[in-house]
Order: sequence, then C-alpha cells, then structure tokens
Amino acid sequence: MPPKGAELAFRSASRVSGRSREDGMASVYLAEDLKHDRKVAVKVLKPELAAVLGVERFVIEAWRQPLVRRLQEEMPRLGFTPATPADSTSPIVTFATRDGPAVQRTLQAANVTARVSPLRVRFSPSVYNDMKDVERVLEVLS
Repeated sequence: MPPKGAELAFRSASRVSGRSREDGMASVYLAEDLKHDRKVAVKVLKPELAAVLGVERFVIEAWRQPLVRRLQEEMPRLGFTPATPADSTSPIVTFATRDGPAVQRTLQAANVTARVSPLRVRFSPSVYNDMKDVERVLEVLS
C-alpha cells in the first residue's frame, strides 16, 4: 500500500494493485483511474526529495500532458507521422512531415509558434497554452 500521506495522489483510483517499482527518487504504484476508466501508474516521491523539488514542476507536467496527448492523437489523422513515442511524458512532441516549409507558412500565417524543419514539426506546450491553443493548431493544419 502507498505510504501514509499519499492519499491525495490516489483519490481518483479505485484499486491500487501494489507497488510496481522503487528507485532512488520515488515509488511507483499501479492503480485504476475511475474517472477515465484506465490503468495508471502513480509516482509518489520520497518525502525528502519532494521537499527539495516542490510541487510546481509536477503541476506544470500535469497541465501539459493532456495538451501533448491531444496532439499525439490528432496529428496522425492530419497526415503527420509521430516521431515522439505515444507513451512519452516529454513536454515536446515531434511529427514528421513531407513539406516543412509549407507547414511553416501555414502556421506563421495563423500566428502559431512551432519549431519547423524541412521534414519535422515540433510543439512544446507551456503553462501559457491551453486546449483552445491545441485545437487551433489542429484546425489550422487541417
């Protein structure tokens, strides 16, 4: 079972299957997310590390992941090939494209900022972005 005080991390989980692994930073628990009906891994930082890192980094990560996930789900439907693995938790998501210059012109015309090279387009949502921004990117590129 999770350590005392970690209840908040598990408030949406119906069942905790047990500890999956432990390393120098944290313990990872397998659980089931009731709200989204899916299996999840919940990472619980060791208290001494949490005190040093603070929660801000993880709040930003939690904000950004749905934005990145939406891009990962929808960009292939628009003809872009994912270069970032679907299970990545990176704040950057990259897609292969056949015509980077055309993508760059389209994004610039819509005042959308992204890193575009001849064969790739890369997005890195920040705390200043929200789902409306992602939907706008998808609309502009469709």
